[in-house]
Amino acid sequence: MNGKNRAHDWRKLKWPFTVTFLYYALLSLFTGYSEAGEAGFLSVLIVALLVDAFAYFLYCFVLSREKDDMHKLWYVFLLVYALLTVPQLRALWDRLTA
Repeated sequence: MNGKNRAHDWRKLKWPFTVTFLYYALLSLFTGYSEAGEAGFLSVLIVALLVDAFAYFLYCFVLSREKDDMHKLWYVFLLVYALLTVPQLRALWDRLTA
């Protein structure tokens, strides 16, 4: 079987993962959800990896089984992170409006 005939190319995750990790890391830093130091970084990294794995699973097995569609990929990543960070966004909004 030729490796180039895959339905999904995991290498396309480079930008969605980078953007979503930076979003989550900066939001966690500003809202205080991550602790200072190495443990805080590891907790943010682990959460980001788990959320990205879940988003990619949804993308591959629910939304786009046959072929890659970068619009759907970005949609899934952004939707999952928006739902995940509602409490953090609320805390940030409260901090900004206080």
